[in-house]
Amino acid sequence: MNVPILIVACISTLAVLGHVFGGTRDTASLAPSKDDKKLTRNWKQAMGAFQMLAVDLLLVTITLFLSLMFFLWGIVWLIQMFWLKSEVKTNTVAKNLRI
Repeated sequence: MNVPILIVACISTLAVLGHVFGGTRDTASLAPSKDDKKLTRNWKQAMGAFQMLAVDLLLVTITLFLSLMFFLWGIVWLIQMFWLKSEVKTNTVAKNLRI
């Protein structure tokens, strides 16, 4: 198993959760008065931009977990090939066809 990738994927998962739940709560607590239209508009834009980062964090986390999964698939496949001591199949086919 590729432990560094697993560690980074777990930390990224925690970052996504902390960003979405903790960050949203903190940013929402900074909401300005409804009377100040310009400040309210800027706050809404900041809130939207802040949440766009959550998508980036989520995609990085998914990519890390997928890369770990593909790495493990490759390791399992190699283990199976060594365990089964698979022969090269093209020579067998050529002999049967008398090429």
